[in-house]
Amino acid sequence: MSARNHLIPGNFRKFLLIYNPGSGQGKYRQYLDKTARFFHDAGLTLDIVPTESRGHATELAREGCAGDYDVIIGAGGDGTINEVLNGMAGSGKTLAILPWGTGNVFAAEMNIPSDPVRACRVIADSYHARLDLARIGERYFLLMCGAGFDAYSIKHAEQMNIKRAVGRLGYVLASIKAFPRYRFSEIEVEMDGGIRDKGTFVLVSNTSRYGTFFTISPRAVPNDGLLDVYVFKEAGGRWNFIKLVTQMILTAFKPRTRSKKIFFKKQAYYRAKSVRLCSDYEVPTQIDGELFQPLPAVIKAVPSAIDVILPKRVARRYGRQRVTVNPNRRD
Repeated sequence: MSARNHLIPGNFRKFLLIYNPGSGQGKYRQYLDKTARFFHDAGLTLDIVPTESRGHATELAREGCAGDYDVIIGAGGDGTINEVLNGMAGSGKTLAILPWGTGNVFAAEMNIPSDPVRACRVIADSYHARLDLARIGERYFLLMCGAGFDAYSIKHAEQMNIKRAVGRLGYVLASIKAFPRYRFSEIEVEMDGGIRDKGTFVLVSNTSRYGTFFTISPRAVPNDGLLDVYVFKEAGGRWNFIKLVTQMILTAFKPRTRSKKIFFKKQAYYRAKSVRLCSDYEVPTQIDGELFQPLPAVIKAVPSAIDVILPKRVARRYGRQRVTVNPNRRD
């Protein structure tokens, strides 16, 4: 299908909005009325349902896909969007996003406005493109899977139960508390083509951003059919990881270029269709910013798996023919 065909907006009329009342420290209260009013004024049908517990968004999205809705809207942070898309995978329905959460990395990547009315306008315009997903077991993700200290910090943030009260600061406080306790165990990485490596932190990405302001895999794009694999190979544990975090922070204040490499000499980038991670010790993982099960894990790319409403310029970029690259190339 040509880029021109991809840029024909969808004729979407009926929308289901699934929102997480726990996202974004209660932002939804100020957004719901504006959103409902926008869809009413636009002559579009919008049904709104809240989630009640972890995993509920997946159930609601699955039920919505079985109905006559054209578009399922996930309203919340990246964790909520992840739950929604896991209820949609394979359905053929279209996903839209309202970034109402504490962390909205995918929205930042795709230039989806944080302003609720402007984000609604993107959905009403209905330009869309098919993007890749990645799958770990039976769970899909849109952004990334991290193995190592970042997941360990998320685990501590959940145990401290402070994310809802203080937002992003909760991750910082949890990381400070967790840092002296983490052992930086070695992670073995095996990719298709027989490529092997090892490190103390591994990030498997479908998109380029790691956080709202940080980029670890600058060449990652969500329509090339491949996963981008970053392996942090520095030994010495805590001190080198402090340097990694420091450089991430400094990079956030520099102009962002997709080709720029940062961090250390002892690092490696790969592209692969599948990745296997394992360790002799327990290493936690996170997917799209939410704690997941410990290693081992097998992660596979799922090309063109989800249709997503995007701003017109972004839809034009990703609606083109998929990029072809050498999956065994080491960057």
